[in-house]
Amino acid sequence: MSSIGSKLTTGLAVAALCGTLIGCAEASTESFTIRVIGPPQTRFTGQCSAIESDQTTNGVDLEGILTSEQDAVEFEAVGEQIYCALYAQDLEGTLRLELLRNGELLDSAQTSEPFQDISIEYP
Repeated sequence: MSSIGSKLTTGLAVAALCGTLIGCAEASTESFTIRVIGPPQTRFTGQCSAIESDQTTNGVDLEGILTSEQDAVEFEAVGEQIYCALYAQDLEGTLRLELLRNGELLDSAQTSEPFQDISIEYP
């Protein structure tokens, strides 16, 4: 299993535990924005899993190539809890992954190393 897959599985297990055993505070289903920012010609790949109150999991594939015209790409996901992980294949500079809700930055991570996993989550 890839490092991203392993982290994603761990994130989902923690989220499920929080929702079923610990009794986390009730939250409404939210819309999240996942933003990938980096230098031109950066290819990236990854995944997000958003979990809704009924434990339904929504997956979002994070894939793309950043260009000089578009140095940021945004993806949308809906749920109460979210975990995302990705890496860049061709990286010369810094790749940044951000998680936002209603324009508010909830979490971020960055790397300057090709193929190094970075991840974000909420809560």
